[in-house]
Amino acid sequence: MTESSQVELAGILGVTVVPKHDKYLGLPTMAGRSKKELFEGIKDRMWRKLHSWSAKKLSQVARTVLLKAVLQTIPIFAMSCFRLPDTFLNELEGMMAAFFWNGGNVPKIHWRTWSKICKLKKEGGLGFRRLRECNLAMLAK
Repeated sequence: MTESSQVELAGILGVTVVPKHDKYLGLPTMAGRSKKELFEGIKDRMWRKLHSWSAKKLSQVARTVLLKAVLQTIPIFAMSCFRLPDTFLNELEGMMAAFFWNGGNVPKIHWRTWSKICKLKKEGGLGFRRLRECNLAMLAK
C-alpha cells in the first residue's frame, strides 16, 4: 500500500499511521526471525530491577516475594502475545535464580536447582512459575 493511500485511509478511519516496525504497548507490532533481539527490553527491565535490589541486604523471604510479585510479572503481557524463545526464557530464569541465591554481587552456591524451586509448595518447592510453561498457558487462552 502506498504512503498516500495509507494517509487517506487513516483520515477516513480517524486513526494515525504507524510505521511498520514500531512498538505498541512496549511490544513489536511485527516479529521476524530473530525474536530474541525484539524482547531485549524485557530483559533490560528485569536487569534494572535486579540491579536496584541487589545493593540492599534482603532476606531470602524478601527476595522470594520480589521475584514472585514483580519480576515474574514483567514478561506476562509479552508472553500472552508471542511465543518467546526458550533460550531467552532460560536467560530470564537464570537471572532470577542468581538473584534468589546471591542477593547481591557475591556469587554463592545454588543449593537447589531452579526446576525444584519452581515446584508447588506442597511438592517441596517455593511455587515460582516456570516461564516456558507460563508462556504456553498464556498462548493457549
